[in-house]
Amino acid sequence: MLSFIKFLRFKQLTRRVILFVLYVSLLSSLSLPYNYSQVVKTITLYPTADSYVDSSNPDSNYGGSTSLFVRHLKYEWTPDLIENAYLMFNLFELPAESSIQSAILTINVFYIGSTTKIYMHYCPSVSWEELSITWSNAPEYEETPISMAVIAREGESPPFDVIKAVQRAWTSTKVFTLVMTSEEKTGFGDFLQFYSRESGRMFRPKLKIEYVVPSAVSGSSAAVVGGLLILALFAICAVTVYKLSKRKRKPKMLIEPKPTAQIKYCISCGAPMPIEAKYCPQCAAKQPEL
Repeated sequence: MLSFIKFLRFKQLTRRVILFVLYVSLLSSLSLPYNYSQVVKTITLYPTADSYVDSSNPDSNYGGSTSLFVRHLKYEWTPDLIENAYLMFNLFELPAESSIQSAILTINVFYIGSTTKIYMHYCPSVSWEELSITWSNAPEYEETPISMAVIAREGESPPFDVIKAVQRAWTSTKVFTLVMTSEEKTGFGDFLQFYSRESGRMFRPKLKIEYVVPSAVSGSSAAVVGGLLILALFAICAVTVYKLSKRKRKPKMLIEPKPTAQIKYCISCGAPMPIEAKYCPQCAAKQPEL
């Protein structure tokens, strides 16, 4: 009965160890998706197409030009002279699981007439082509700008924060258009001339994007759970060894020797006889009482 009780206690202890390890394994597997590190990476993209359109030449195309002109010349008696620049980008080089953190467009200034505010707009259309876009067929852009920069001198590379445009494109077609417009000016020479993508690698517009890609710290949840199950087996073995070492061995049962009968010797013939005998069984001589 005592050994059966000890067996039940050992079984309960082993079960507790197994349940504890399985509980830890479950918590680890559930929390693993939140134990990812975020690796910040940077990529620089360039326009896949760029051009500018001119309201004074509505059917002319400037897609092969090395310059992008931007201006809004306000006339009092005639229609305004407007030049807008169109730039198209795609995001196909980014990993599919990327999360966009920042997006900065820099574009080099070749000429500036005077300090001018330049606005950046988002255009949902990507159907235009570099060598065919004109003022007449240019797609409409959203009136509210997503970014603005004040440009004061030549040689600058003003940064435009275009993360809103990039994030919108990333969740849809991954292709988008940016349109540059100018504030209204009155001087005929108040226009800006930027380098286009045809200007060469050093001067062409650049879109620098920072993004994060989740990266597992310690492998998959299956590997973690498997490792913890192995740990459970080791724990069970350790408990078993411990219990066996603590178990006391029962001493071997020794057979008690039978008591040796007391004897005496006959005073006449010397024959052995029981101590209580009064006569010798050999010679019948009477024995003295002890």
